Amino acid sequence: MIHLANLSITFSGKPILDHVNWFIGDKDRIGLVGNNGSGKSTLMKLIAKLNKPDEGEIVAGKNVTMGYLPQDGVVHQGLSLYDETVSAFGDLGGMQEESLELMNKMQYLEEDSPEYKRMAERYASIEEYIRINDGYQLEKKVEKVLIGLGFTHEDMTRECGEFSGGWQMRIALAKVLLVKPNIMLLDEPTNYLDIEARVFLQNWLVNYEHAILLVSHDRHFLDSVVNRITDIHAGSLTDYFCNYSQYTVEREERVERLKAQAEKVEGERERLQTFIDRFRYNAGKASMVQSRVKQLEKLEKIVIPTVRKKIRFNFPQPERSGKISIEAENLVAGYSDGPDIFKDFGFRMERGEKVALVGVNGAGKSTLMKVLSGNLKQRQGEFRLGHNVDMDYFAQEAHKTLDPTATVYQTVERCAPFEMVPKLRSMLGAFLFSGDDIDKKVVVLSGGERNRLALARMLLVPSNLLLMDEPTNHLDIDAKEVLLNALKTFEGTVLFVSHDRYFLDNLATRVFAIMDGELYNYPGTYPEFLQHIEDRGTSTEVTKEEVKVDAQKADDKAKRVEKYKEEKQRQRDKERLKKLVSKLENQISEEESAIEDLHIEMVKPELSTNFSKLESLSEKKEKHQSVLDSFTEQWEEALMQLEEVE
Repeated sequence: MIHLANLSITFSGKPILDHVNWFIGDKDRIGLVGNNGSGKSTLMKLIAKLNKPDEGEIVAGKNVTMGYLPQDGVVHQGLSLYDETVSAFGDLGGMQEESLELMNKMQYLEEDSPEYKRMAERYASIEEYIRINDGYQLEKKVEKVLIGLGFTHEDMTRECGEFSGGWQMRIALAKVLLVKPNIMLLDEPTNYLDIEARVFLQNWLVNYEHAILLVSHDRHFLDSVVNRITDIHAGSLTDYFCNYSQYTVEREERVERLKAQAEKVEGERERLQTFIDRFRYNAGKASMVQSRVKQLEKLEKIVIPTVRKKIRFNFPQPERSGKISIEAENLVAGYSDGPDIFKDFGFRMERGEKVALVGVNGAGKSTLMKVLSGNLKQRQGEFRLGHNVDMDYFAQEAHKTLDPTATVYQTVERCAPFEMVPKLRSMLGAFLFSGDDIDKKVVVLSGGERNRLALARMLLVPSNLLLMDEPTNHLDIDAKEVLLNALKTFEGTVLFVSHDRYFLDNLATRVFAIMDGELYNYPGTYPEFLQHIEDRGTSTEVTKEEVKVDAQKADDKAKRVEKYKEEKQRQRDKERLKKLVSKLENQISEEESAIEDLHIEMVKPELSTNFSKLESLSEKKEKHQSVLDSFTEQWEEALMQLEEVE
């Protein structure tokens, strides 16, 4: 569908893409990954024809349509939310208005008049166009997407200029989703979405019938949506036909293979060079020397991708607090003279708990954080800190607490414990400050950069109770991993808000959910909480406050016998499922190899204009992909069953 032929582009003398050949098929779902500055957004803009390459070309199939969502910078104004969104359909919205106008005018005309006949012909033409383009369902489709992305019915008539930057990006995303292009180019679409909107987008993309090229720092989102990862590094593109989690494994394995291959080639190079140096001036060995020189010139140059070092810190642990970190009773809060945001909140958190605070946009998560941190006075109720509890608060606007005259390095050095000073540069690198970045003044940093710096500073001298409102914003996947590991080993207590599903799944030991102005308490992980809600069939039926799990063991003989039988059956099921999983993994590997072989064939430069051959190869690839999808679905189901019986 889209072929990059010998494509090259440079910025400030640095090659971003260097003679790249690459192919995107009609059904491909590609996650584009790479370090900051590697060229992900540049590649997106090239494909969207917003930038031009220095060399090579991008060849698109006939009638290919594209939809592009940039990271930021989109502003809509002058139209209502609904009208702006409908404008994505071009003339369709206007034709609906014209159709109504013609119908109103025609009722006042004589049916045999020339004017009536002219209007009737135009009306019939418009109605046919609307019917073909499914225009009669337009309003329903637009509202479905806008509501899914977090807008309300009341928002439909609001002027777009009233919406903030994050909501502006949601409008742009809605327009891209609705027009259903042949290829969607989405550059970090989850940046401004809460959990509910991310789930909606994830489901939409999973069921999307055309190609997707996606950049995202949300690991769970990538794993759910893509089936191919393209790693952009040092001017080249490398494909991995899997999701992100599997890619991290396969890329490491590939690097190790390349290292072994490079050592082998280097050994051969040294052997040949030794022979050449030894007999260079021996006339009797001249032909042999020349033969070795030619062999040396033909040796393959192995380029080993640089792997970003996995950074692990043992952050300073806080002073131990009492068993109870914080407890609240009958909290009520709101802003100015407005209504109560929430009421009668009561809870207790114990030392060492990692509690996720979840709820729809506007439910009151940040409001509760502000109350507990002392930045907003509650209207009623009270909360108390436990014995020896020292609290710290990371807000979405945490950057305001930094000294604007200090450099990045000075900011962390001033508060770092002595033993952490040698590690500061590595830690700053983990939070995306590298090279000369550490010498920048805080005043010149962007809001996202300042928040990252404030987060790093907070972890260097942690209190034993951390309130963290969206700490994962502005972090890439590697930085989130550093933060996640730091908090998992943190011995204090954490109450946090995050829209990153992977982060929620792997950190929360308990969940506070704000629903309809009330606080519901679930004593388990976030995946368990979601399963609990699904089993109940409604979010409002979550057991409120101190949910108790009946852990009483059945010790009568009949139950013990039944348990023994179940264990034997479980072992039989386990062995059967293990064999099935192994068989399916082999079949998946064979199909992935076949797809990769076809992909390599498709990106050959000589095929860049041979559309008939490309189409034939693409059809073969789609057939293998269909078989692969079937095997993968069976494998996932078998794996889930295996996890259940283990």
